[in-house]
Amino acid sequence: MKRFIAIAILTLLTHHTWSQMSTRTQIRGHVYDSETHINLSSATVVCMYAHDSTKITTTFTDANGYFTLDSLIRTNYILYITYLGYQPLLYPMVISVNEKFTQTIKIEMQKKSLTLTEINIVRQKSPLVIKKDSLEFTASYFKPKENDLIEDLLKKIPGIEIESDGTIRVNGTVVKSIMINGRPVFDGEEVKIISQNLLADMIEKVQLINQKKESQNTGIKQEQNEKSINLVLKENKKNILTGQITAAYGSEDRFGAKVNLNKFTPKEQIIFLGTGDNTNGLLDGNTAQNTGIIRRWNTGFNYSNNKNNKIGFNTNYIMDNSLKNDNLNAVRQTFLNDSTYFYNQKNEITINSMGNRIHSQLEYKIDSLQKITFLSQLGYYSSHTQLNNSYKSQTDQSQILNQGMIENKKKYERNSLSFNIIYDKKFKKFGRTLSAAIGYGKSAVYETEFNISYNHFPQTNGEFTIDTINLNNLKSGKSRQLFMTITYLEPISKTDFLQFTFAEDHNDQRNTKFSHSYNNETKLYDILNDSLSNNLKYYGFQRLAKMGWTKQKGKIEISFSLAAFTSKNNNLDYKSNNNTRIDASGILPNLIFNYTFSNGKDISFLYMRNIRLPEISELQPIIDNSNPLFMSIGNPDLKPSSSETFNFSYKSLNATNLRFLSVSANGSFTTDQIVTGTWLDSLGRQISKPLNISGAYNFGIDIENSIPLKSSFGIVRLNTNATYSKELNSSNGTKGSYKNLIINQSFGYSYTYEKTLDCYFSGNINYSNVRYSSEDLEDNSILKYTFRLENSLNLHHGISFTATASYNWVDGNMLGYNPKSLIINASVSKSLFSHKQGLIKLQVFDLLNKSIRINRNIGVNYIENMQTNILQRFFILRFSYFLGRKSSQQ
Repeated sequence: MKRFIAIAILTLLTHHTWSQMSTRTQIRGHVYDSETHINLSSATVVCMYAHDSTKITTTFTDANGYFTLDSLIRTNYILYITYLGYQPLLYPMVISVNEKFTQTIKIEMQKKSLTLTEINIVRQKSPLVIKKDSLEFTASYFKPKENDLIEDLLKKIPGIEIESDGTIRVNGTVVKSIMINGRPVFDGEEVKIISQNLLADMIEKVQLINQKKESQNTGIKQEQNEKSINLVLKENKKNILTGQITAAYGSEDRFGAKVNLNKFTPKEQIIFLGTGDNTNGLLDGNTAQNTGIIRRWNTGFNYSNNKNNKIGFNTNYIMDNSLKNDNLNAVRQTFLNDSTYFYNQKNEITINSMGNRIHSQLEYKIDSLQKITFLSQLGYYSSHTQLNNSYKSQTDQSQILNQGMIENKKKYERNSLSFNIIYDKKFKKFGRTLSAAIGYGKSAVYETEFNISYNHFPQTNGEFTIDTINLNNLKSGKSRQLFMTITYLEPISKTDFLQFTFAEDHNDQRNTKFSHSYNNETKLYDILNDSLSNNLKYYGFQRLAKMGWTKQKGKIEISFSLAAFTSKNNNLDYKSNNNTRIDASGILPNLIFNYTFSNGKDISFLYMRNIRLPEISELQPIIDNSNPLFMSIGNPDLKPSSSETFNFSYKSLNATNLRFLSVSANGSFTTDQIVTGTWLDSLGRQISKPLNISGAYNFGIDIENSIPLKSSFGIVRLNTNATYSKELNSSNGTKGSYKNLIINQSFGYSYTYEKTLDCYFSGNINYSNVRYSSEDLEDNSILKYTFRLENSLNLHHGISFTATASYNWVDGNMLGYNPKSLIINASVSKSLFSHKQGLIKLQVFDLLNKSIRINRNIGVNYIENMQTNILQRFFILRFSYFLGRKSSQQ
């Protein structure tokens, strides 16, 4: 009916004009999805006269959704647009008398809704909206379960990977910040606090944001892309108190506790998180994230306030206290120029650590074009470490080189303070901006170490030489940093911009070490060991001037810059009155190319050159004999190293079915790489020293594919990556290298049926091969197989069952380090109360008591197999109460 009314109105309005017009006009249009804005190619466009609906011509949209109708007389028309799966659309066109051609009209089409007998199939929103600098996913599309964490939701989104330690990656890049409703929460390593504590049922949308950042490293900046996540909350989760309170206790005195309280309003954001357990992170996970046995307490607090349009305030506090007990058995095979030897060790280590950090941000908007930001950070960290180590070194013919034991106790403290002031200004001319920053930071480190070791070295006559070390080392270090940066952006056209950056950084450090031997007569550590003591001062000055050009036109973005880098560094040894100076300068080019296709595909290329300056610890010519068999000494003659890096990537994401493909290739070449040179003395002790050697390189490729299967409501995920690298070393004065090939293939299939059933099967096959130039090993490859099955069943009356089975198999390690294990975890839970505010859950971990942890480490001249203790079978009963569910459902 509405169609006929529209036709009748247009007919009355245009009848007089129709009889008088005879000149020609042109109609141009763009047809796209109303929600995803994806272009609709091959859509049918029928042009009709408005006064009688007579058909004139038919055309189709091109690959980008555009169409053109030429040689039409100047009158009024109706366009009838159809596309499979979308609602047909009538679009009236009123053409003025003097209009030779129309502006491109934008035509939005909506997907169809179907109504069947007693069944209403409502048109579902597209799960993805593609924007210029972000991807926006609808959370409900992934059907998160009622008690899922945000981490569980993120795992289902294409392009996102969650590592075992909670690190979040988007297309391989680590996510460094999480926002809620556009407000920053935690950043850096603390982003997983949000993903592992907040519930997924709070989230309406997940936005993956790709923004250009100036990465700051001692004040000198280089442009890079940074990934961040913005979580958009549901409306019914705002203005109420939400969260959960959990308590758990089980066998072997395992316990867990969690408090999570949140309130989000248009002006304020309050988040309080508190957790504690001795389950190695198993309480909310399926696999142990750490080796050893860990008791941990964490607290996180975030407060954000934007009460007016001029001032915004955000602060967060993080506290982490942990006690770790770890037992380790290891065998290290070390390769020399013409021989090999084995080092066996057993470690018992206890680490009690405490960390605190406060970060605050105050933003003041002077006006609509100017703002000032104040950033401050205060941190304190302390740890107490106790190590007991027994060891034995022997040749490949089982001849003992040395053996002994070490007792080491260490107390470490570090405090730091830093603040930045940033001024940003936008000019009235579009694209012209100015940003200036100045920052200051200081830190202090204090360390007390008691190091006792008894070492036995066999002699040719069959007797042993005994060497005893009993030292007290007092170390202290203080550092200060002052830096400033200025960046100016000038548009030279609508699509071209010039950027000028100037940065300067000043850094000075003072390090002292006083080593005292134990005096058997006084029973005190009062004999100064001058050879192990030092008094060093370091001063570094860096300056960078950069000019860059950026072009942003349509689908193409090109950015190229050249930076002139200068560095002057002095390392003064007060004890020897020796001053070592290291100067470096160079040109650092940077090239970025991006091309975005209209159908959710894009390609990018990156090339950059970096310079790495030696660390202060690498320059200090003082022996560290904490382990008397593996001693190290600094090298004041080190030179800076430089590397050439490139990356090519292709990504494709279908907004309709979420099929995802990502292919990336990368490589780098390093000159004057800082490597570890090693040699053995006459007693079989290994001494290491950093050296400069050129010729290192690495290449890698990564392919990730996510394929939705509509017929089975499942998703297939495939990931293939391979790296090949050449690393350099020096052994007994002879330069060498080792080449390492790693190939990893993982696959997974997930199946979800409504919110009732979740199944996930995954597998991973990892192959690695290392070959040293100094030793042709007969067998230096290793294969690791991992297969995993996860099931979750949600029944009526709030009853749920979960079960996880994981099978691990290693082949190729040394004898005794090729385990096969089957790990089974299971749980049963029941929701309580009228709005499911309560949950009681019984969990069992490692039902068969088969958990084991084997690692393989590859060094500059060794291969090491390690077995560490890990949490084994225990049962635990937990109760959770969820806040905000009743009010949010009303």
